[in-house]
Amino acid sequence: FVSYSKAGAGQGGDDSKVLLSTNCFEVLGGTGDLIDFCTKPLSNVSPLSASDKDFITFDFDNDLLPTKLANEKEIYLCAQAITTDGKVITKCEGVPAMQFKPLPNDEYRLVIYPRAFFGLEKGQTLTQISYKIANKTGSIQVGKRGTDEAFVYKFTPCN
Repeated sequence: FVSYSKAGAGQGGDDSKVLLSTNCFEVLGGTGDLIDFCTKPLSNVSPLSASDKDFITFDFDNDLLPTKLANEKEIYLCAQAITTDGKVITKCEGVPAMQFKPLPNDEYRLVIYPRAFFGLEKGQTLTQISYKIANKTGSIQVGKRGTDEAFVYKFTPCN
């Protein structure tokens, strides 16, 4: 973690105002969901804030910790999307549109356009996606910290 200790620091080449720290930090008293800035997540979605009209990217690190997917090379998304009117849309199939693309170091990535991916109709809006990472058949699924608890991504409403 790098921060400046005085206002206006970083200008004029005076590095004596730079504060370096390897300790984690905690923000208390805020609102919203917890964001862990200290531990690399098994899976994450970016951007951190988006509407269902934005492309979102799912990343999965199959080498971060031992999971039931350790020997799998074909990785898929298994997801439930919830609309503002309470409708639940489930997508959990071993089809190309749901398959993560392999990256170096046993990491995987999938980019989706949520409205098309979940087949939303005009007037429908997504509030969140609960998801797990799965093998092709869906028989093996991994959630938060390698458990059965689903990851959750909440959408930011458009103004």
